[in-house]
Amino acid sequence: MKIFPVMTFLALAGWLGAADWPCHMGNNQRSGITAEQLNAPALIEAWVWTSAAPPQPAWAAEARYDAYQMVHGNKSMRAYDLAFNLCAANGKVFVASSAEGSVLALDAATGITAWRKVTGSAVRVAPAHDAGKVYFGSDDGNAYCVNAGDGSEVWKVNPSGSSTMVPSAWKMINMYPLRTGVLVQAGTAYFGAGLVPWKEQYLVAVNASTGAQVWKQTFNTGAGAADGHTFEGPMVSDGSSFLYQPQGRLSPIQFNTANGTRAGRLPGGGGSWALVTPDGSTLHGPGFGAQGTVVSNRSSHFKENNANTRAAIREFPAATAVIATADNTYLAIDRKIQKLPRAGGTALWTVDLPAASTLILGGTTLFVGGENRVLALDIATGTTLWSADVIGTVYCLAIANGTLYASTSAGRVHAFRAP
Repeated sequence: MKIFPVMTFLALAGWLGAADWPCHMGNNQRSGITAEQLNAPALIEAWVWTSAAPPQPAWAAEARYDAYQMVHGNKSMRAYDLAFNLCAANGKVFVASSAEGSVLALDAATGITAWRKVTGSAVRVAPAHDAGKVYFGSDDGNAYCVNAGDGSEVWKVNPSGSSTMVPSAWKMINMYPLRTGVLVQAGTAYFGAGLVPWKEQYLVAVNASTGAQVWKQTFNTGAGAADGHTFEGPMVSDGSSFLYQPQGRLSPIQFNTANGTRAGRLPGGGGSWALVTPDGSTLHGPGFGAQGTVVSNRSSHFKENNANTRAAIREFPAATAVIATADNTYLAIDRKIQKLPRAGGTALWTVDLPAASTLILGGTTLFVGGENRVLALDIATGTTLWSADVIGTVYCLAIANGTLYASTSAGRVHAFRAP
């Protein structure tokens, strides 16, 4: 089975991956949706894993004002690693540690550490699990593939070829850190590396089993030097033709899976989070706040576009996290959760939750992470079915094998399951 994380709003759930649910969002589309139905009212805390040190985000502070664009009230565009992102599969929970610069495998039944794979710097995006292997990227500039059973290394690939390390956010990182995660699809692993828009960015596809290169593209050079690519946040796929790579300060870029060539940029604001909906749209954000009464391409907090043509569909100006089914859209909006008809319009219900930050849909239950709390809502009515106190703000949720995992800003992973 494959699992990916869901990221809050940036941590939704865990990669299902074609990998598994982490704080991925359940699949390569990062949709944040799984058919698995938990018995929410019966959930109790099974265990808590606590890191020796809290998460160390790549970007510690939020830019609230863009002086160049004259935009106020910005949402954080790079808040994808405020908790340890994770995925769960085959009896283990795989945790990306920005504090330790490693990936840890926890026993899903007990929370005890089974193995640890140490890298040369922070690991920020949830690992992907596929066919008995775990894939992830590190700020040391490498993509890794390890055995899920014992963490032994299968292959390691450095897209840039650079070994130059520089100081950043209290750590040493490669000049070309790998912050896209590794996306595994149909036997191929995709990832990208880069840091600043005036230096090269590398997009690579390799054989998922061997690490042998399939293709490689280099951006921000030659005629494309002005494009300013910055690969920042988990990569997304539509499942066949296209990859979508968030850019942080600008909107995501659509690439062709066949050869890595650029297809175009999605309209809308920036952000480091994106997903593909079940009905063929992309959602990405959060971008900048509205500039007076003018809503420009860089002003919408979340933008929905056609996943194939990139045509704009609608905006969600106040949202900090969004997931969508064929019929409804669910939004986290700072201190509340809302359900809207898919086509927009009046909210069907609203629930208050301080620091609402991440969403994941399991069957008919919407799980929501907030400040020191995680709760379960009935999607039909918005009624609270269950809630639990946690330490820290929940930025990552995952569902796998009868268990809800919640990762928080305090460096704790809570596991909840029914007896």
